[in-house]
Amino acid sequence: MKREKLKSKARKNLKGNYTPLVLSTMVFVIAYLIGNILDLLLGVHYLANLFLVVTSMILMMGYIDSIMKVSRGKKIEFENLFKHTHLGLKYTVLMLIVALLISLLTLLLAISLKSMQTIVINIAEINIFLYIFLVIMGSLLSIAIFLFMVYLLVSFSQVYFILRDEPEAKIGDILSKSFDMLDGYRVKYIVLGLSFIGWMVLGLFTLGILYLWIVPYMMVVMANFYYELKNKYSYSAPLKEEKEKI
Repeated sequence: MKREKLKSKARKNLKGNYTPLVLSTMVFVIAYLIGNILDLLLGVHYLANLFLVVTSMILMMGYIDSIMKVSRGKKIEFENLFKHTHLGLKYTVLMLIVALLISLLTLLLAISLKSMQTIVINIAEINIFLYIFLVIMGSLLSIAIFLFMVYLLVSFSQVYFILRDEPEAKIGDILSKSFDMLDGYRVKYIVLGLSFIGWMVLGLFTLGILYLWIVPYMMVVMANFYYELKNKYSYSAPLKEEKEKI
Protein backbone atom coordinates (compact mmCIF):
# COMPACT_ATOMS: atom_id res chain seq x y z
CA MET A 1 0.00 0.00 0.00
CA LYS A 2 2.53 2.58 -1.20
CA ARG A 3 1.55 6.26 -1.15
CA GLU A 4 3.03 7.06 -4.55
CA LYS A 5 1.17 4.17 -6.14
CA LEU A 6 -2.13 5.39 -4.68
CA LYS A 7 -1.46 8.96 -5.85
CA SER A 8 -0.25 7.94 -9.29
CA LYS A 9 -3.40 5.87 -9.82
CA ALA A 10 -5.53 8.83 -8.66
CA ARG A 11 -3.87 11.22 -11.12
CA LYS A 12 -4.43 8.73 -13.93
CA ASN A 13 -8.10 8.21 -13.06
CA LEU A 14 -8.74 11.95 -12.73
CA LYS A 15 -7.86 12.60 -16.37
CA GLY A 16 -11.10 13.52 -18.08
CA ASN A 17 -12.97 13.55 -14.77
CA TYR A 18 -11.57 16.65 -13.11
CA THR A 19 -14.19 19.07 -14.46
CA PRO A 20 -17.30 17.32 -13.03
CA LEU A 21 -15.54 16.82 -9.69
CA VAL A 22 -14.41 20.46 -9.52
CA LEU A 23 -17.96 21.59 -10.34
CA SER A 24 -19.32 19.24 -7.68
CA THR A 25 -16.90 20.61 -5.11
CA MET A 26 -17.97 24.13 -6.05
CA VAL A 27 -21.58 23.31 -5.11
CA PHE A 28 -20.55 22.88 -1.46
CA VAL A 29 -18.47 26.06 -1.56
CA ILE A 30 -21.38 28.01 -3.08
CA ALA A 31 -23.75 26.70 -0.40
CA TYR A 32 -21.35 27.92 2.27
CA LEU A 33 -20.98 31.33 0.58
CA ILE A 34 -24.77 31.74 0.28
CA GLY A 35 -25.06 31.01 3.98
CA ASN A 36 -22.43 33.65 4.74
CA ILE A 37 -24.18 36.25 2.57
CA LEU A 38 -27.53 35.59 4.23
CA ASP A 39 -25.82 35.70 7.60
CA LEU A 40 -24.54 39.20 6.83
CA LEU A 41 -27.87 40.38 5.42
CA LEU A 42 -30.12 38.88 8.08
CA GLY A 43 -27.75 38.91 11.02
CA VAL A 44 -28.45 35.24 11.77
CA HIS A 45 -25.37 33.39 12.98
CA TYR A 46 -24.29 29.96 11.78
CA LEU A 47 -26.31 30.13 8.55
CA ALA A 48 -23.17 29.30 6.55
CA ASN A 49 -22.62 26.11 8.51
CA LEU A 50 -26.32 25.26 8.34
CA PHE A 51 -26.38 25.62 4.55
CA LEU A 52 -23.26 23.45 4.26
CA VAL A 53 -24.73 20.76 6.53
CA VAL A 54 -28.02 20.66 4.62
CA THR A 55 -26.18 20.52 1.28
CA SER A 56 -24.01 17.70 2.61
CA MET A 57 -27.08 15.77 3.80
CA ILE A 58 -28.56 15.91 0.32
CA LEU A 59 -25.53 15.67 -1.96
CA MET A 60 -22.55 14.23 -0.08
CA MET A 61 -23.25 10.58 -0.93
CA GLY A 62 -23.59 11.54 -4.60
CA TYR A 63 -20.19 13.23 -4.29
CA ILE A 64 -18.72 10.15 -2.58
CA ASP A 65 -20.19 7.97 -5.34
CA SER A 66 -18.53 10.18 -7.97
CA ILE A 67 -15.19 9.90 -6.17
CA MET A 68 -15.47 6.13 -5.93
CA LYS A 69 -16.43 5.75 -9.58
CA VAL A 70 -13.44 7.83 -10.64
CA SER A 71 -11.12 5.76 -8.45
CA ARG A 72 -12.46 2.67 -10.21
CA GLY A 73 -11.58 4.11 -13.60
CA LYS A 74 -15.10 5.09 -14.65
CA LYS A 75 -16.17 8.29 -16.37
CA ILE A 76 -18.64 10.51 -14.55
CA GLU A 77 -20.88 13.46 -15.24
CA PHE A 78 -21.74 16.40 -12.99
CA GLU A 79 -25.30 15.05 -12.68
CA ASN A 80 -23.95 12.13 -10.67
CA LEU A 81 -23.76 14.51 -7.69
CA PHE A 82 -27.56 14.43 -7.42
CA LYS A 83 -27.80 10.65 -7.15
CA HIS A 84 -27.98 8.67 -3.90
CA THR A 85 -29.88 11.37 -2.05
CA HIS A 86 -31.76 8.49 -0.37
CA LEU A 87 -28.62 7.80 1.67
CA GLY A 88 -28.67 11.30 3.15
CA LEU A 89 -30.31 10.21 6.42
CA LYS A 90 -27.79 7.44 7.08
CA TYR A 91 -24.96 9.78 6.18
CA THR A 92 -26.28 12.36 8.63
CA VAL A 93 -26.60 9.82 11.44
CA LEU A 94 -23.03 8.63 10.87
CA MET A 95 -21.80 12.22 10.78
CA LEU A 96 -23.63 13.05 14.02
CA ILE A 97 -22.29 9.99 15.85
CA VAL A 98 -18.70 10.73 14.91
CA ALA A 99 -19.15 14.45 15.61
CA LEU A 100 -20.65 13.71 19.05
CA LEU A 101 -17.76 11.45 20.02
CA ILE A 102 -15.18 14.02 18.90
CA SER A 103 -17.09 16.84 20.62
CA LEU A 104 -17.07 14.95 23.92
CA LEU A 105 -13.35 14.32 23.65
CA THR A 106 -12.77 17.96 22.68
CA LEU A 107 -14.67 19.01 25.80
CA LEU A 108 -12.55 16.70 27.95
CA LEU A 109 -9.40 18.10 26.36
CA ALA A 110 -10.57 21.67 27.01
CA ILE A 111 -11.31 20.84 30.67
CA SER A 112 -7.89 19.24 31.05
CA LEU A 113 -6.09 22.24 29.53
CA LYS A 114 -8.16 24.68 31.60
CA SER A 115 -7.27 22.78 34.77
CA MET A 116 -3.59 22.97 33.90
CA GLN A 117 -3.93 26.69 33.28
CA THR A 118 -5.48 27.12 36.72
CA ILE A 119 -2.63 25.16 38.30
CA VAL A 120 -0.01 27.31 36.56
CA ILE A 121 -1.74 30.53 37.64
CA ASN A 122 -1.85 29.39 41.28
CA ILE A 123 1.70 28.05 41.41
CA ALA A 124 2.55 30.17 44.44
CA GLU A 125 -0.17 28.48 46.48
CA ILE A 126 0.77 24.90 45.61
CA ASN A 127 3.56 22.73 46.97
CA ILE A 128 6.31 22.51 44.35
CA PHE A 129 6.29 18.70 44.29
CA LEU A 130 2.50 18.61 43.99
CA TYR A 131 2.74 21.27 41.27
CA ILE A 132 5.19 19.20 39.22
CA PHE A 133 3.09 16.08 39.68
CA LEU A 134 -0.12 17.83 38.59
CA VAL A 135 1.54 19.42 35.56
CA ILE A 136 3.01 16.08 34.43
CA MET A 137 -0.26 14.22 34.94
CA GLY A 138 -2.25 16.98 33.24
CA SER A 139 0.09 16.99 30.25
CA LEU A 140 -0.08 13.20 29.90
CA LEU A 141 -3.87 13.27 30.18
CA SER A 142 -4.17 16.00 27.53
CA ILE A 143 -1.87 14.12 25.15
CA ALA A 144 -3.78 10.87 25.75
CA ILE A 145 -7.14 12.54 25.01
CA PHE A 146 -5.77 14.15 21.83
CA LEU A 147 -4.26 10.89 20.59
CA PHE A 148 -7.49 9.02 21.32
CA MET A 149 -9.38 11.69 19.36
CA VAL A 150 -7.10 11.15 16.36
CA TYR A 151 -7.46 7.39 16.82
CA LEU A 152 -11.25 7.60 16.59
CA LEU A 153 -11.21 9.99 13.64
CA VAL A 154 -8.96 7.63 11.71
CA SER A 155 -10.90 4.54 12.84
CA PHE A 156 -14.17 5.90 11.43
CA SER A 157 -12.66 7.49 8.32
CA GLN A 158 -13.99 4.78 5.99
CA VAL A 159 -17.67 4.90 7.00
CA TYR A 160 -18.86 6.97 4.03
CA PHE A 161 -17.11 4.76 1.50
CA ILE A 162 -18.58 1.69 3.21
CA LEU A 163 -22.05 3.27 3.22
CA ARG A 164 -21.85 3.80 -0.54
CA ASP A 165 -20.73 0.20 -1.13
CA GLU A 166 -23.17 -1.29 1.39
CA PRO A 167 -26.21 1.04 1.53
CA GLU A 168 -28.34 -1.59 3.31
CA ALA A 169 -25.84 -2.10 6.14
CA LYS A 170 -26.80 -1.04 9.65
CA ILE A 171 -25.17 2.03 11.18
CA GLY A 172 -23.47 -0.01 13.89
CA ASP A 173 -22.09 -2.49 11.34
CA ILE A 174 -20.69 0.33 9.20
CA LEU A 175 -18.89 1.89 12.17
CA SER A 176 -17.61 -1.51 13.30
CA LYS A 177 -16.38 -2.42 9.83
CA SER A 178 -14.49 0.86 9.42
CA PHE A 179 -12.88 0.33 12.81
CA ASP A 180 -11.85 -3.25 11.98
CA MET A 181 -10.67 -2.51 8.43
CA LEU A 182 -8.10 -0.02 9.71
CA ASP A 183 -6.62 -2.43 12.23
CA GLY A 184 -2.90 -2.30 11.50
CA TYR A 185 -3.26 0.49 8.92
CA ARG A 186 -4.01 3.55 11.06
CA VAL A 187 -0.46 4.88 10.96
CA LYS A 188 -0.33 4.46 7.18
CA TYR A 189 -3.58 6.37 6.87
CA ILE A 190 -2.25 9.21 9.03
CA VAL A 191 1.00 9.37 7.06
CA LEU A 192 -0.99 9.42 3.81
CA GLY A 193 -3.09 12.30 5.09
CA LEU A 194 -0.03 14.24 6.26
CA SER A 195 1.54 13.86 2.81
CA PHE A 196 -0.99 16.42 1.51
CA ILE A 197 0.13 19.19 3.87
CA GLY A 198 2.27 20.81 1.16
CA TRP A 199 -0.71 21.02 -1.18
CA MET A 200 -2.94 22.39 1.57
CA VAL A 201 -0.44 25.13 2.40
CA LEU A 202 -0.05 25.97 -1.29
CA GLY A 203 -3.83 26.28 -1.54
CA LEU A 204 -3.78 29.08 1.03
CA PHE A 205 -1.74 31.24 -1.33
CA THR A 206 -4.46 30.94 -3.98
CA LEU A 207 -7.18 32.21 -1.60
CA GLY A 208 -8.53 28.67 -1.46
CA ILE A 209 -9.24 28.40 -5.19
CA LEU A 210 -6.72 25.58 -5.63
CA TYR A 211 -8.69 23.51 -3.11
CA LEU A 212 -11.29 22.95 -5.83
CA TRP A 213 -8.70 20.67 -7.46
CA ILE A 214 -6.87 19.51 -4.33
CA VAL A 215 -9.95 18.15 -2.54
CA PRO A 216 -11.08 15.83 -5.41
CA TYR A 217 -7.48 14.62 -5.78
CA MET A 218 -7.20 13.87 -2.06
CA MET A 219 -10.59 12.15 -2.01
CA VAL A 220 -9.74 9.90 -4.95
CA VAL A 221 -6.44 8.95 -3.28
CA MET A 222 -8.35 8.12 -0.09
CA ALA A 223 -10.84 6.06 -2.11
CA ASN A 224 -7.90 4.13 -3.55
CA PHE A 225 -6.70 3.54 0.01
CA TYR A 226 -10.17 2.25 0.90
CA TYR A 227 -10.11 -0.24 -1.97
CA GLU A 228 -6.71 -1.48 -0.86
CA LEU A 229 -8.15 -2.08 2.60
CA LYS A 230 -11.23 -3.72 1.15
CA ASN A 231 -9.13 -6.14 -0.87
CA LYS A 232 -7.35 -7.22 2.32
CA TYR A 233 -10.47 -7.60 4.39
CA SER A 234 -13.76 -9.44 4.12
CA TYR A 235 -16.37 -8.49 6.67
CA SER A 236 -18.26 -11.73 6.18
CA ALA A 237 -15.35 -13.79 7.49
CA PRO A 238 -14.13 -13.92 11.11
CA LEU A 239 -11.81 -11.00 11.82
CA LYS A 240 -9.11 -13.26 13.29
CA GLU A 241 -8.93 -15.35 10.12
CA GLU A 242 -8.76 -12.21 7.99
CA LYS A 243 -5.85 -10.82 10.00
CA GLU A 244 -3.97 -14.07 9.48
CA LYS A 245 -4.54 -13.81 5.71
CA ILE A 246 -3.26 -10.22 5.66
